[in-house]
Amino acid sequence: MPTAYSYIRFSTMEQKKSHSVERQKDAFKRACAFHGLTPAIETFYDLGRSGWKRKAEKTLEDKLDPVKSARQRELSRFADLVKAGHIPSGSWIVLDEMSRLGRIGNDGIRFLLRFLVESGITVCLDTELVIKKENIDDFEIVMRV
Repeated sequence: MPTAYSYIRFSTMEQKKSHSVERQKDAFKRACAFHGLTPAIETFYDLGRSGWKRKAEKTLEDKLDPVKSARQRELSRFADLVKAGHIPSGSWIVLDEMSRLGRIGNDGIRFLLRFLVESGITVCLDTELVIKKENIDDFEIVMRV
């Protein structure tokens, strides 16, 4: 069974009161059960970190690098671990919705998704949408991004 990593993010500490973490954890459990995934021990949390803010981009290379484009520290750390091979190809990252990747614009999300899937990481949105290298250019996925 593939290993699945959970990425949990919300923008403001006020949202902590609204059970956002529990809702995202429940989505992760549903996806693992539905797809037969083994939950990883480590969960990546960006609590109270807005998806709207971005690091300054000094060069085109920085702009196109999904690791540098991701404002969220733990999402950046996940991408760094993928890039370094510490999270192996065949692993999954599970999000309850696409906006958890941040509000880095369509191009930014597409670059980040492409980086992940070309590194062999499957991106799963709850149980409904599974994005892999083979289907990243499918119409439904392009429209959802």
